[in-house]
Amino acid sequence: RDTDYRGDRYANNRYRQINQRQAVNRCVRAAENGATYRGRASVTDIRDVDRTRNGYRVKGKILVEQNRGRYKRNGYSDSGKFTCYVEGNRVSDIRYSGLKYARR
Repeated sequence: RDTDYRGDRYANNRYRQINQRQAVNRCVRAAENGATYRGRASVTDIRDVDRTRNGYRVKGKILVEQNRGRYKRNGYSDSGKFTCYVEGNRVSDIRYSGLKYARR
């Protein structure tokens, strides 16, 4: 009898591991989407990518801007750091530090 030693539960996609580049891309998207409910967020730097027991930990810097451009006045700019955790093939947690205007 030829059976898979991992069992049926690992056949589900949520247990599939992704590679380092995919983890960084998912963290960048999640960090930018979650950084603020107003304005535009951009990841400016990825400082560190570590392999963890369950996936990856990605650290980086983020910039949030609102009302920047030719005719917009009284805009703000805010910068800080983020740490993102990827488990399996999904982002499980994002933590921000140093952002004044971030959604908590």
